[in-house]
Amino acid sequence: QYLIQQKLQRALILLKETTLPITQVAEQSGFGTSHTLIRQMQTAQGMSPTEYRQSQQS
Repeated sequence: QYLIQQKLQRALILLKETTLPITQVAEQSGFGTSHTLIRQMQTAQGMSPTEYRQSQQS
């Protein structure tokens, strides 16, 4: 659980501060695949990586 939280925090930073594709965000934050990142974000944040990125741009 702790490791997942750390990976999610890294992913959120990358989503907010970069324009990297979701696949690269997943790889660089340690999730491996975008599918895993999407599933974890839906569970923890209630939104997809794309939705999160869009919410941070407003």
